[in-house]
Amino acid sequence: MRFAPFALPFALLLAACSGDEPTPAPSGSELVTDTPSAEPTDDDPEVRIVPATASSSPDGNDRAVKQESDYYDFSYSFPEAAASSPVLRKWFEDDIDAKRDHLIAAARKARDAAIAARIPFRRRVLLTKWSTIAEVPGFASLSAFAYAFDGGAHGMTTFRSFVWDKKAVARRPTLTLFASSRALAKAIRAPFCAELDRMRGKKRGQPVDAASKAEFEACIEPLGEGTVALASSDDLHFDGLTVLVPPGAAGPYVEGSYEVKLPVTAAVIAAIRPRFRKAFAVAPASPNAT
Repeated sequence: MRFAPFALPFALLLAACSGDEPTPAPSGSELVTDTPSAEPTDDDPEVRIVPATASSSPDGNDRAVKQESDYYDFSYSFPEAAASSPVLRKWFEDDIDAKRDHLIAAARKARDAAIAARIPFRRRVLLTKWSTIAEVPGFASLSAFAYAFDGGAHGMTTFRSFVWDKKAVARRPTLTLFASSRALAKAIRAPFCAELDRMRGKKRGQPVDAASKAEFEACIEPLGEGTVALASSDDLHFDGLTVLVPPGAAGPYVEGSYEVKLPVTAAVIAAIRPRFRKAFAVAPASPNAT
């Protein structure tokens, strides 16, 4: 069966998130080095602090906002078409402001502490890209990839998702379309575990024992570690689910993210709130199914 692909937004992380050889994520630049004993200031030649610059410009079909300085790098984009509603556009703009303000405040505090202690400082990073995964009559499914680096050994990847209800003009967290997260988890656990093990085996070059309880071999809770996004193969109904699992949850960090694609089944339909069932359909049988 055909699912709408989850578009990975940043080329520098593409390999790690697709299961190929992982590419190190940006770790930031060191701004402070060993200096004489005098108290450093922003004028210290060893400390390069530059004014931030910001711009908003189309990026393909996206609206992109980027702002950076020597101590932080902020980037956020969302689909221009998906934000045709003033209500949804305002939500994106508010999300940009909140995340940018938090990053700048945290990065400035960490930078100032590094200057005072005369220790290396690594630039803080927050990159977020929203993509439209599927659009069916009355609804659109969106998910976000986010990468954050806060000075540690490596950055962290996270995912978010929601469904835009066009008729109600409302943004709905994806799981609220279901009777409960427990009901959905029960409906998808068996196929999720089987597909996850298949993907693990492909990445590792050897089969994974489904009965193993070892770390990174035992199955994980699909909704405990993952984020669910809705997919469609016909643009008429949601007939697929993608469980987005961040690095370090289902395997070692170096394995990157897992995108576990599952069909909507009768069990999944039964877990959907009645008012939303018309937007879903059982996925057609795969031509490779036996």
